[in-house]
Amino acid sequence: MAGESKARFYRGIHEIASGMPGFYRETIKHVQDDPAMKMREDGIFILDEHIIPHSSEGMESVSWFHSTTDDKRILGHSMIYVHYYRKDVEYPVDFPFYRRLEELQARGAKAGFKEKNEIARALFKTVCQIHGAPRIVVMDSFFMTKENVTVLIFFYREDDDDESDNSVLDR
Repeated sequence: MAGESKARFYRGIHEIASGMPGFYRETIKHVQDDPAMKMREDGIFILDEHIIPHSSEGMESVSWFHSTTDDKRILGHSMIYVHYYRKDVEYPVDFPFYRRLEELQARGAKAGFKEKNEIARALFKTVCQIHGAPRIVVMDSFFMTKENVTVLIFFYREDDDDESDNSVLDR
């Protein structure tokens, strides 16, 4: 495949791919209607980064990342994900990609840059509002920052009826 056919194919694939995050979030909402699968407070959220290896350095969002699992640099996509786990039930809840500033600058898209912890806070703000969201969140030390914990405290504070301080949501 070459020329306009190839370009049309890739435009179509990107168009489909751009709609997938919204489609997946809707699917997770519907999973919450299933009594066996829905989230419960006795479950666990796990936040982590996952590097998906890739062979092409020229592909969008592919860059070199340090893998703590392999203790080496890996060419691939970096995905920050929240996974839900409870006994015999587990599934990914959300998983945006992290893109390095250098990779975005090379593509003229610097404005789209978000730090990993900024992505983590956005994930917390989304997943912690799901009805039945677990009260336990596990993450490695990289994500254990004052700002991230502040967001979690907001959602998991004892006085759930007190909505006097919403400032943490605006950060």
